[in-house]
This record gives sequence, structure tokens and C-alpha cells, in this order.
Amino acid sequence: MKNFLNILKKNRLIKSIYSIFNHISQKKITKFQIIFTAYFFIFSLFLFFSVPSVYDFNKFERQIVEKIDSVYKLKILNISGINYRFIPSPHIILNSVDLKLDDSSEIISNIKQLKISISVLDFYNKKKFNLKEIKINKGNFYLDKKNLNLFRNHFKEKIHGKISINNSNIFYKDSKGEIVSISPIKKLKYYINLNTKQKKLEIIGTIFDSKYNFLWQKDYNNPKLKHIYLSLS
Repeated sequence: MKNFLNILKKNRLIKSIYSIFNHISQKKITKFQIIFTAYFFIFSLFLFFSVPSVYDFNKFERQIVEKIDSVYKLKILNISGINYRFIPSPHIILNSVDLKLDDSSEIISNIKQLKISISVLDFYNKKKFNLKEIKINKGNFYLDKKNLNLFRNHFKEKIHGKISINNSNIFYKDSKGEIVSISPIKKLKYYINLNTKQKKLEIIGTIFDSKYNFLWQKDYNNPKLKHIYLSLS
């Protein structure tokens, strides 16, 4: 909490708000002053988070793509546009993007909207993107034997940021390129717990008309030790 407050103090707008609240906390104030201060604080936060909306985020496309590559080890290309939203939390949206697992692989998905949670403080201070989480909703992913092996290597070996996928489908193709199975994904979380130093892949979905819960876990305190849990219903 102390580190968060120190970061806030470095920003001019937040520093002013912090100074005001620090000052009035030492004074006896009326109910009207409390209400006025509360409204001022809410308006200031709204202004703080909404200001990035005036930026043309398309100018930051290369920086965003490189950041996704370095943090998530994913290749993003053919972006049609970039927008900023701050409700319910600050994030950017990449419109109609193609997704690859590496430079040599085929495109595994065209995602209409790729939502990426960002740190507004880092953007204000450095015009840099600290990506906190990638969120995909209603995506279709096409995998074959090669891409499936790349995906396995991705979550076994590569360090990456948090990824969430909801209400999506995985289509598996055979050697002829024909779809032989479809696996609906209700929820998928793919992340590293920095406190416990564990990488986890959690999936709730359906395959062959059977619902399943899947958990794959790797412990970086003991990298050779892996846990796999699968429950079918």
C-alpha cells in the first residue's frame, strides 16, 4: 500500500488530490465540505482515467505489439484499430487482430476485439505500456498438430503475463486441414502466481459432449515437478 501511495504522489494530478485530502484530514470539516470533497475526488479520478482517450493509440501500435511479444510471447498482426476505454478498468482494445504463436507458425485466430488491461500511471509518466492482462471473449482458435505442439511448449517453457479466455471455441484440424473436433471453452486462465512462483493453466470447458475441469501447474521452485488435474462430468 505504501509503494502504491508513493507512485501516486509522483503524478501531478494525483499528488494535488493527495495533498488536499492530507490537509483536510487534519482539519474539522462540515458535512457539506465532506460531500464537496468527495465529489471533487470522484470527478478528479474520472478526469484522470479518461484523459488518455484523447490520444491516438494507433501511433503506439508498434510499441504495443512489441510489448505483447515480450510479455506474452505471442505474435499480433494486422490490427485494424486501437481504442482506449477506462470502464470498468483502464484497458485498450485491439480491433480485428490475427494471432500467431511464433513467426513461423500459421495464424491460429482472428480476434474481433482483444482487450488488454494497462497501467494508466505508467502511460502518464513514461508513455509506456505496462500490460497487466489479455482478455479474449468469443474467440475461435484453430489448432493442428504443429500449433498444438507450439502451444504445449509455450506454457511449459515460456514466461508470460496473464491471459483470460471466455466463451470461446477450439477447433482441431487434421493433416488435411479438415476440422475433426470442437472444444467449447467457458473459462480459461493462463498465468503465473508471482507470490507462489507457480505457472497455472486452468480450463473449464466441454469436449466430446463431456464437461471438464482441467488444471496444469508448474512450480518454479522445483521446475521438474508438474501437476495435472482433470475432472470429467
